[in-house]
Amino acid sequence: YNTRSSFSNFGPTDYYNPVNGQTLTSVRARVDIAAPGEAVIAAWSTSSANSYASVSGTSFSAPIVAGGAALIADAG
Repeated sequence: YNTRSSFSNFGPTDYYNPVNGQTLTSVRARVDIAAPGEAVIAAWSTSSANSYASVSGTSFSAPIVAGGAALIADAG
C-alpha cells in the first residue's frame, strides 16, 4: 500500500483540551522514522504449519522501527 492507515497519526496533529476549550496544534511537523502499520508480511505459526501472513497494527511495525532506529543511531 502507498497510503496512510486510517489509524495513523503522521505529522502535526490538533489536540482539543476540553478543560479550557483550547485547540493546540503540534509543532513537530517532521517525522524522523516511520513504518508500515497495515499489510505487514510477518512470520506466522499455527499448530499445523508455519507460514507468512499479512497482518496490521503497531505490534507488527514496532520491530521495523526499532531496527531502523538502531541503524540510525549506529550511523551516528
